[in-house]
Amino acid sequence: MYYVATETREFRFPEELSLLEEINLPTELAVTLLGKTIPVEVTLEALERTHKIEGPNYRWLTDPDGTSWNSYSPMLVSFRDSEGKAWRIPRHWVNGDAPVENHVCYNVTREYVFSEFMVFPTSWDLAEINLPPNKCIMRGGQAYDNFEIKISPNQPVRVSWAGYNPPWRIPRTWRRRRIRLPEADVLIAQGVPPEVSAKFSGQIVTVNYHPGTLCCLPTQYRFRDGCDGPWAVNIADCVIVGYGDTEEKFV
Repeated sequence: MYYVATETREFRFPEELSLLEEINLPTELAVTLLGKTIPVEVTLEALERTHKIEGPNYRWLTDPDGTSWNSYSPMLVSFRDSEGKAWRIPRHWVNGDAPVENHVCYNVTREYVFSEFMVFPTSWDLAEINLPPNKCIMRGGQAYDNFEIKISPNQPVRVSWAGYNPPWRIPRTWRRRRIRLPEADVLIAQGVPPEVSAKFSGQIVTVNYHPGTLCCLPTQYRFRDGCDGPWAVNIADCVIVGYGDTEEKFV
């Protein structure tokens, strides 16, 4: 049998209620956790082929001689509420990364609600926002266009997956973003082919980015050229010009 090592750590929850609601903690529970430090159970990351597997239900990677090994398993973090129900929290929160970006508030005078296209990250990432396991497996990496974006005066952006009933909250930082790429010489220096670099030099493109998740490097965007992409480009060399698929006229 294959067991991943676990340990208990102390974790202090963010003091912003909307962050806890974005991982689909019930509001009543989230309010009791704001800024509170509690023990959480951490299942440690296991790199593939670091543990031999016994038993027919765990044959993830098998050598020609029949030896079975584990595949990659990310770090998992969970806690239990007063009724014993387990809830997940994002692993990058526990690793000390900031759980929110500064771009999420808009200077608006009235509320705007509209739909937007989005690409989900991995099934592991979906599990961290407490999406039911069967939905995580089915939806990981899939693209959808039925996300409701609500922008209100003096409030963080609210993102909900309208394809789930009732609508399921999505982290606001998972929105697609529009970026201006650097000049061709910078792209070439980062490994983008010269012909692609010449075509996209200084251009505005839309990219997926899920900060803190397994599918995006923390320092890079990946843009597509329509043929052989995606190509990695350093975030530091790009300029964010907006979020979503189209220019937001109200910002």
